[in-house]
Amino acid sequence: MRYLTFALAKGRLANRTLEILEQIGYTCEEMKDPKSRKLIFTNEDQKIKIFLSKANDVPTYVEYGAADIGVVGKDTILEEGRKLYEVIDLGIGKCRMCVAGPVKAKELLENGGLIRVATKYPNIAKNYFYNKKHQTVEIIKLNGSIELAPIVGLSEVIVDIVETGSTLRENGLEVLEEICPLSARMVVNQVSMKMENERITKLINDLREVLSNNNKDNKDYKDNKNNKDNKDNKDYKDNKDYKDYKDYKDYKDYKDNKNNKDNKDYKDNKDYKDNKDNKDNKDYKDYKDNKDNKDDNNKE
Repeated sequence: MRYLTFALAKGRLANRTLEILEQIGYTCEEMKDPKSRKLIFTNEDQKIKIFLSKANDVPTYVEYGAADIGVVGKDTILEEGRKLYEVIDLGIGKCRMCVAGPVKAKELLENGGLIRVATKYPNIAKNYFYNKKHQTVEIIKLNGSIELAPIVGLSEVIVDIVETGSTLRENGLEVLEEICPLSARMVVNQVSMKMENERITKLINDLREVLSNNNKDNKDYKDNKNNKDNKDNKDYKDNKDYKDYKDYKDYKDYKDNKNNKDNKDYKDNKDYKDNKDNKDNKDYKDYKDNKDNKDDNNKE
């Protein structure tokens, strides 16, 4: 049995790909050593070889047969335009290829006038504007900080990968048109697909099953999380309702007590006033009786 060779794009994509491959039994412990300086990693038991390269080179290695299988972003596949089989969407590294720029540039896109487009992906930009929009544009190839182009007046719009859009917003730009969704794809050399059809087909089917289960688990997790959030919200609402009721009851009790106290104070005050009035009346009556008696004695 000959070796099956994988070409992976360096970085997070390679790590995520290895995690998925491990789920179908393809492992390579050598790659987990951070101190290793090796360029090619081998698993003798499973007869596989794995090497890392720049993303832009992965389709080239696969097309020319240096690798049987490659994993790379859809943006690279579209830009490189190599002859190979795209066999499966791994669903990782999801983002979008978009036309972006200041809000005022939207009118230029709608009118179909001549504009300048800055991008790291000239082939994708040309295909979109020439073949889909049938709009004449001037493509300006840049290698980094694409968002800078419309800010300094180099171009009216840009074509670039957008994940969250935060970088665009921070620089006064926004997505004006979406070209296509992007994610990591598995590609296969055309000759290898014929020569190693059984092994590669099994690998593809196993991957599809794992990805399907992962998607189901993610959906179940999301549903459970939503249920938990709903329960937490209900518990919070119940607690809030109880607290509101308790606060209302406490306030009502306080008000009732205050009213009772006010009534008692008023009653006590009234009783005191009545008693005082009675006493005053009695004292006055006694005084009047004494005065009358005194007047009677003087007359005699």
